Amino acid sequence: MTASDAYDHSTVDAPGRAFDGLVPAQSPRHSASATLAWQTRHGLSAAVRYIGKQYEDDLETDVLPATTTDDAVASVPVGRHVAIIGRAEYLFNATVVTLMRAARSISARRPPGGSASAFRVDRNQSRPRNNINE
Repeated sequence: MTASDAYDHSTVDAPGRAFDGLVPAQSPRHSASATLAWQTRHGLSAAVRYIGKQYEDDLETDVLPATTTDDAVASVPVGRHVAIIGRAEYLFNATVVTLMRAARSISARRPPGGSASAFRVDRNQSRPRNNINE
């Protein structure tokens, strides 16, 4: 088993600027991960990763929410130098917010995994739309 945890308390040093003393954009304060692996002739592993909330912009007005993702990997050797490897990612269908646009909309997606889907949520609308590229 391996695990990591990081806490970042960095701030912007820009005297006289509106963002002086704020958290750098797209820099989460907290992140962590854990991996459990078992290796014999076959291999199995599972991992969980956490990324804390972060700000999309320098002035901390748009928040990218925290997310937890997970995956599993299995490998089976089929020859001396060949193995079949299977990977499943985002097993619990986590939503990962990846971009905030100037029009104040959030582009969020569920990465490929157990199910693949995408959607976009506009802050000015009450329900999600189906096309992430609109």
